[in-house]
Amino acid sequence: MKTANVYARIELDVKDKVEEVLKKIGIPASVAINMYYKQIIVSNWIPFKVTADISKQINLDLMTKEEFDVDMENRYQEALSEEGVDANIYFKNFKKRTKLGAE
Repeated sequence: MKTANVYARIELDVKDKVEEVLKKIGIPASVAINMYYKQIIVSNWIPFKVTADISKQINLDLMTKEEFDVDMENRYQEALSEEGVDANIYFKNFKKRTKLGAE
């Protein structure tokens, strides 16, 4: 069986917590990643519900101009480095959050 390397940037605390759990159950990270990839193939989708961290949502009414400018610069840099979210997906989710927030 041929193998390939996968390189991904992961938040250090997330990596450490995941490796701690995997160590407890005796599964190497490479096996867990392979399992995850296979589940994506089987389901033709991400094999779990994806949710947003509400604490990280932006409320323009609570932001200063300086905070807004910093946030926009960060998002601009994400876009330049292709780390951002597809605009169609973002606005679809934004509309859902806006409707929920308006209720």
